Amino acid sequence: WADYHPDLAQTFARPKTPWNCQQVQTRFSAAQPVVVRGLKDELIANAGRTLVQSTDGGRTWRVLCEVPIDDSIPQGFKLLGLNLDGCGVTAKGTLLFHYTKQFNDGRPYDSYAETFHAECYVLRSTDRGQTWTAPVKLGDGKFNCVGTGRARFVRLPGGAIGLPMETWNAARLGRPVPKSKHWFQAFLYVSADDGKTWQRSGSLGPHSCEADVLVLPSGRLLAAVRFQRKKLPSDSAELAAPIWFDPDHARDQCLECQRFGALGVGGHSVFKQTALVASDDGGRTWSAPQLVTGWLQQTGCLVRLSDGTLVLPFGHKTTVGGRRFGQRFLVSYDEGKTWSRTVFELHHGGLYANSVVVNDDTIVTVHDNRAAGDRGLNVLRWTVPSREQVSKGGFFRPQRAANDAR
Repeated sequence: WADYHPDLAQTFARPKTPWNCQQVQTRFSAAQPVVVRGLKDELIANAGRTLVQSTDGGRTWRVLCEVPIDDSIPQGFKLLGLNLDGCGVTAKGTLLFHYTKQFNDGRPYDSYAETFHAECYVLRSTDRGQTWTAPVKLGDGKFNCVGTGRARFVRLPGGAIGLPMETWNAARLGRPVPKSKHWFQAFLYVSADDGKTWQRSGSLGPHSCEADVLVLPSGRLLAAVRFQRKKLPSDSAELAAPIWFDPDHARDQCLECQRFGALGVGGHSVFKQTALVASDDGGRTWSAPQLVTGWLQQTGCLVRLSDGTLVLPFGHKTTVGGRRFGQRFLVSYDEGKTWSRTVFELHHGGLYANSVVVNDDTIVTVHDNRAAGDRGLNVLRWTVPSREQVSKGGFFRPQRAANDAR
């Protein structure tokens, strides 16, 4: 990818700039948490089957409620995974929670196999979590697999609520899915009735997942997506899988490396980054993805400060100082058209960071502390560098992802 995006590659090859944050460890377990603002000064995050809240800007956290999860599956099937991946609050104060059940008939995991199923459900509570409605299945029949994505609900203009979520089709009725169709895409699902019913809106693009949507004052929707794809037959023969050259990857022990090598079509991913897409029609259509981070810099989110500054905190899966994973961020002063060449290093360890901004422009970031092995809910509190400091390194303009399907 770096040969097609040399400016971006040079930006991320630079030394990162350390940036201070206040670390808060909680007593809650979590995997892939998100954090949202309530109707007042409350913050709410998901920690497994529990929603936790903070009323002091993320300094302390306590249980808000438990979420009843129906993890039952059809008889004769095996539960492969239960993804408890996001929460939200509607304009009316209704709590929302989504989860995904993955199951098949017991064979090894293959998300495109005929017996594989992924079902995403939305729960809602109008009494602060004391009671919950029956789960509503997301989807309209076009895709037989919906879900698995870490994402938070977003309040849209006009009182609607949105949820970006992955979709794909597994094999059915003896018709296998061709390798050329082994990819996913996130759609924006929208509810106009406080989360009771959902309709599928526009696609955020092929190879998009783990999306985060921000509403700008103009009404434009700007989304950070995890852009990840394997090599396609239409790609240049020289396009290689970066993991082949990663010193932390034992390619001599990797079956995929042995089968496909560095240049094989359909092997390891050739892109695994954060990209930006935008919509000016309420989410019905979206622009082509523009890469904004380097390799393995993904699961980004977007926050907007009171003066209009945009911040893109994102996770990374690279090794720094002997510790894998961590959080970094970029800054934009023109609503995402250009971004700081300085990449700020926020924290080492943990993954799936998700952030909100509170009234004094402090950013509160939650992540799972998987580097420590306990998958705990950890919190970072921090403020953005001054514009003068950010501007010293200059800015870059994200470019369209090479060989994007559109």
